[in-house]
Amino acid sequence: MDRRDFLSLTAVGGGAVFASSLAGCARPEGAAAVDKDFYFVQLSDVHWGYQGPANPDSAVTLRKAVAAINALPVQPEFIVFTGDLTHTTDDPAERRRRMAEFKTIVADLRVRNVRFMPGEHDASLDRGEAFKEFFGDTHYAFDHKGAHFIALCDAYGLPIVSFIDVPGFSIGSSAERTNLGRRSAKLIFEWGHATVPRVSIVVRKGYGLGYFAMCGGRSFSADACFAWPSAEICAMSIEGAIDVAFRKEYLNAPDPMKRRQEMIDETRTRIGALRGAEGFGIDDIIDPRDTRRRLVEIFASTLPRRPQDHPPKYRSIAPI
Repeated sequence: MDRRDFLSLTAVGGGAVFASSLAGCARPEGAAAVDKDFYFVQLSDVHWGYQGPANPDSAVTLRKAVAAINALPVQPEFIVFTGDLTHTTDDPAERRRRMAEFKTIVADLRVRNVRFMPGEHDASLDRGEAFKEFFGDTHYAFDHKGAHFIALCDAYGLPIVSFIDVPGFSIGSSAERTNLGRRSAKLIFEWGHATVPRVSIVVRKGYGLGYFAMCGGRSFSADACFAWPSAEICAMSIEGAIDVAFRKEYLNAPDPMKRRQEMIDETRTRIGALRGAEGFGIDDIIDPRDTRRRLVEIFASTLPRRPQDHPPKYRSIAPI
């Protein structure tokens, strides 16, 4: 894939993950070289239906993103939409209208393998009922796949790169009913037992325990943690923090929703990559174009395996 085409994806409101050979560490020693590159595109927090100064071009942004991806000479293996597909609203009819419009627009994508993972508002405002009507079930067992992937890499001595864009872990009765906490603990368990080198890159959101569970910052003694300029790192989602800390204040304003959005926008200016580097274990803020080079440098300087530092015991007990 041409580098210019790859970098152009950063301008469509999301990001791309590109997998190619990293000298000396992208495959087991002695394995045959693979001549086919692999990449997928992730589009985050579309918020279709939003109108405001944060995105004055919001009425056409999604269509531009679809056109930009369709124009690529090499199409991605798949596309995944994460975060809130539509902007939050308490009107069920308006929520469904926005989701219908969103689905119609993305139906024009040339890539047919398209996945949707709901954001906190898509999944929680009505227990995800509107989302499920248009896009199917809201429960994805990534925790099992992620834990298995870490174990697989560790078994065959493959270094791990963690690209972080996670709004944290869901909480509440619905999360408890699905045993989300226990299942997600498997991911943390595998990070704690892996002995291969690991580097994390905060692409966008790094919130709460989700940031920790993806090996963000100093968690699990990452060999390095980099952040792209687009990174947002904080203890919980901005919207959730505003609702918890300032609900009374914005509800007493003449226009509560406008005041709430102003507070969200103001807070977002204080959680960028530079601020994250102050207290969330970021080693360096890098240009996305330098990612491959920095990964090669780190992996070239690390040991193939790190010694286990766990207390002596016959075996570990997985959270099953």
